[in-house]
Amino acid sequence: MAGKPVVKIDAITKLGVEKLAALVAGEAERNPGFRKLLKAALAGVKGPEAVAKLVDTRLASLERAQSTISWRRARSFAQDLDTIRVMIVDQLAPLSPTIGADRLLRFIASHESVFDRLNDSSDKVSTIYLEAIETLAELAAKLPAEDRRRLPERIMARLSDDGYGYLLQIVKAVAPTLPAEALLDWDQRFAPKSPAAAKREGVAAWESDRRLLMRQLLARARGDLDALVALEAMKSPASQDGFTMAQLLFDAGRFAEALDWLRKPRETGIRFVRRQDLADMAPAPPHPESIVRAQLEARILTALGDKPAAQALRWARFEAELDPAILRDYIAALGDFEEFEALDRAFAHAFNVKPPELGLAFLVVWPRLDKAAELVLAKDRRWDGRNFDLLAPAADALAEEHPLAATVLYRALVDDILARSRSQVYDQAAIFLAVLDALKDRLDADALAATGMPPHRAYMAQLRKVHGRKYGFWSLVPSDL
Repeated sequence: MAGKPVVKIDAITKLGVEKLAALVAGEAERNPGFRKLLKAALAGVKGPEAVAKLVDTRLASLERAQSTISWRRARSFAQDLDTIRVMIVDQLAPLSPTIGADRLLRFIASHESVFDRLNDSSDKVSTIYLEAIETLAELAAKLPAEDRRRLPERIMARLSDDGYGYLLQIVKAVAPTLPAEALLDWDQRFAPKSPAAAKREGVAAWESDRRLLMRQLLARARGDLDALVALEAMKSPASQDGFTMAQLLFDAGRFAEALDWLRKPRETGIRFVRRQDLADMAPAPPHPESIVRAQLEARILTALGDKPAAQALRWARFEAELDPAILRDYIAALGDFEEFEALDRAFAHAFNVKPPELGLAFLVVWPRLDKAAELVLAKDRRWDGRNFDLLAPAADALAEEHPLAATVLYRALVDDILARSRSQVYDQAAIFLAVLDALKDRLDADALAATGMPPHRAYMAQLRKVHGRKYGFWSLVPSDL
């Protein structure tokens, strides 16, 4: 977001014409970019054609250039490039949206040659082009009816061979501003004459899917759900988005079709797992997509009149994922007084699920901290400090009301960090020790003894005996602990 002006416009106008003119002339001498903008503003007095002539000169120079743009020149080049954009947007477009849109299209089309020359990994240049696309959409809404109708033709003339994905961005931005006739005409420009023709043209699968995506954007702008769904069916199976189609069809009240799309076989894709989690054998967290898909499928089944199947699905997903959201959906669909039995079943499942860290995480998030503490203190539980991402939040949540359960978890975390010499989280272990020191006076001695754990002072002595040579850790621990 742009910052506020250093000085206000009305204060500047009080300087008078001559003083302002002198300041502007001085800045133009010092600043080449400002000088170019000033020339465009002066040309604007003569009309849009005069400004367009200046813009054309800059664009022609940009299009002719072939030299490599090194990372050293990238910043100054981006400033010069943005000056052209500003000339079009601020000086030309207000005088003539039609001419402004034409030159802005020409400017956007220069991106391919610019990126071919650019040797810089920053996104300064791409941001300038994306801003130009946003402005093109704003200009499109201001064009006369005939110019708006012909805009797709002009866009395709400039960018039909785009290899950087900017045509897709333009379709997304401009389509909502166009009349239905223009949208249909644009759609035909992307449509192959026949599958055989597409094959003869050698259209790759990814390119075919990209064209279909652009046609879908046009169908959305027309409000044509049938076309949108038909185009999705034409994509390669790996590219189809059954969930989105199901959501759109569900919203339109077409429940049977929605269920068909949602249940289509799909490629699950790659899930990224941290190396540390693999080494720790940490339990995999619930996959967010599996939950939202189950929630939608249950809503569809309910709309189709099959509430028992919807509830069975919700419970099955809860048992598999222990996700609070889907359990809430399940409970919300129950009759009066049935929720208490359902919650008892849910808590019992959380106590018995493997690994137990998943059950603990659910009870903390639900929240039922009393049940979470009960699970932590169960005699048959041994908590593995390697599950840092699950145990640390649970310990923090329990510390206020259930200090003994929190102590069990904090000690498990500290023990694991030191046992495996995880120096990158020694600072966390030191914090946990400070919390344990704060909790020690709130512990019931008999309850602590029942856990088989030593008192805090004995625990600290044991740590110093076993891990006393881990100087990097002890340097982080306050001396009074």
